[in-house]
Amino acid sequence: MFPLFTATIMWKLPSDTESLREILEGLTEIAVIYANRLAELKIGPITERVASFGYYNPKEGRDQIEEVARMICQCGKVRLTLNAFYLPNTCDVGHPIDEIIPDYVRRLFTRLKRDDWYITILPRIVSKAVLNFTVLRTQLIEWFLCDKNNVPCLCFIICDEIEGKKNDCPYLSVAPSLSYSECTNDRGPSFCMGYTGRVFCPFTKRKRIPWVVIQATIRDYPRSRLVAVKQLSNLKDPLHKFLAI
Repeated sequence: MFPLFTATIMWKLPSDTESLREILEGLTEIAVIYANRLAELKIGPITERVASFGYYNPKEGRDQIEEVARMICQCGKVRLTLNAFYLPNTCDVGHPIDEIIPDYVRRLFTRLKRDDWYITILPRIVSKAVLNFTVLRTQLIEWFLCDKNNVPCLCFIICDEIEGKKNDCPYLSVAPSLSYSECTNDRGPSFCMGYTGRVFCPFTKRKRIPWVVIQATIRDYPRSRLVAVKQLSNLKDPLHKFLAI
């Protein structure tokens, strides 16, 4: 039904931009429904699916995405990246992400001359997402789609300074023994003190994380989290807490 429907619509697309945008949005909605159904059949309910997003260049970013995905899997969740998905009982065996995206959905995006189907659909077939903001790349697009679709996000950075030498932000909770810190601001973005420069905040220092991401994450706390870790391995504890909510 879906392939026939899309073929009919695509036969003659309107020329005006607004109508074309509405049709593309409608087709994307249908594509998400079909992708979600196939994912449920192959890997289980959406509540068990968690995405790992980040940057692919430089190369260590790709390795970090896979390592975070492995941590997610070890917590008993199905982990998804832009390239593959992994099941909890076989954490090191990757399956091509194409297996849970119907072929006619990929053909539709190809016909539309769009190669971003994975970015467009993946944030909408998961219940949570973990995003590495250490280096800013296209993960901002993935975060935006997660935020737009009310998907809770754990946004983290890897940095040496997880706390200041003095005068930390009062909302910065530091776990020295576990080598990570977390923003616990539950009062709203207007109470964020990092941008004043009078207190230390690892997330606003050198504008590591875009202000729009910080604002939205604070509004959604504690469902969504801002975390700074000294090493990627230090993410395990805050990740476990994030997935447990």
